[in-house]
Amino acid sequence: MNDLIPRLSDLGSGVQARLALGHAHLGRRDYAAAEREIRAALETDPHDARAHHLLAVTQALQGRHAEALQACDAALRINPDLADALLLMARIHTDLEQEEEAIDACERLVSRRPDHSGA
Repeated sequence: MNDLIPRLSDLGSGVQARLALGHAHLGRRDYAAAEREIRAALETDPHDARAHHLLAVTQALQGRHAEALQACDAALRINPDLADALLLMARIHTDLEQEEEAIDACERLVSRRPDHSGA
């Protein structure tokens, strides 16, 4: 894993390269570096729903639930069928003991993606 990040850095500064680096940093629990790469990807393409979702994951792992929910909302405005964002929203609301919001996110997931493993 230690040599993965330098190799990924060689891929350049495109959105996919930045997201790959973000994933690698997440795997090392280096949340600040992960967020830096993901935000750089979003500067390049603010309409990348997966990048917004990955930002939400990074924020949720740090306990920054309100920000994570905002990032999930941004992802879902771009791609309302992004099941991973709906599932993350449900989990965050569950962690916050916001039962109605968690149920709403689950219902949205089931109605939009009944084939998803989290549905």
